[in-house]
Amino acid sequence: MFEVLDKAIDLDTAGVPPIDGLEGFKDLLRRYIRHCATNPDHARIMVSEAMIGGERLQWIVDNFLIPRREAIAQRLVRASTLEQLPDLNPLSFLYITTSVCQMPFVLAHEVQALFGIDVRKPEIVDAHIESVLNLFFQYRAD
Repeated sequence: MFEVLDKAIDLDTAGVPPIDGLEGFKDLLRRYIRHCATNPDHARIMVSEAMIGGERLQWIVDNFLIPRREAIAQRLVRASTLEQLPDLNPLSFLYITTSVCQMPFVLAHEVQALFGIDVRKPEIVDAHIESVLNLFFQYRAD
């Protein structure tokens, strides 16, 4: 599950390549959102485990999250220096970013029942990407 994510966002835990400015961060968001759209169970599992807590969550944290924490933190620190981004607390930035990217896909069944929309459709994924970029950068993504 985490290896698929690493590949999707090119996360190299041995050495973090720098984010190439604004366009690099936008590309990271696009790739992460596409990953969330095609792998919604990853976030569903993580949310469920985080709500329950306990030994399984600690095992996930120890074996998967902590080894990736520094690489992710370095990327977010680089991104947070972009003048185009709002001034956010780093912890808030992490959870705001992951939540806004994941949640439509985590709640896909609810979206389908409430709005009759399949969030996995490419045009819906693209619209979500544009919305997230607009949210962070206040402009049209195209």
